[in-house]
Amino acid sequence: CKTRLENFIASRLNAIDALASLLVLHPDAHLAEFEHFASLLLLSNPPIRALPYADPDSRVTYVYPPNGNDVTIQKPLSLLADPKRAPFV
Repeated sequence: CKTRLENFIASRLNAIDALASLLVLHPDAHLAEFEHFASLLLLSNPPIRALPYADPDSRVTYVYPPNGNDVTIQKPLSLLADPKRAPFV
C-alpha cells in the first residue's frame, strides 16, 4: 500500500515537472500555451485540481482553471513569501 501511494504521488509530481520543464525551456511561452498544456495535464491527472502560473519573481499571476481561483488572480500570491510554498519554489 505504501509503495502504491508513493508511486501515485510520484507520477503526479512527474507530470507537474514536465509542465515546469516546458516553461523553463520556453520562458517566453504565452498564457495560452500554459493553459493548453495545463488542461492536458489536468485531464490525465484528476487529483490535481489547479496549476498556478508564476512570473520570474515567483508571483502567481494566473491559475488554471480560472473558475474558482479568482481570489488568487485578483490578489496575486508571492510564492517566495509563502512559508508553505517557498521551500519548493
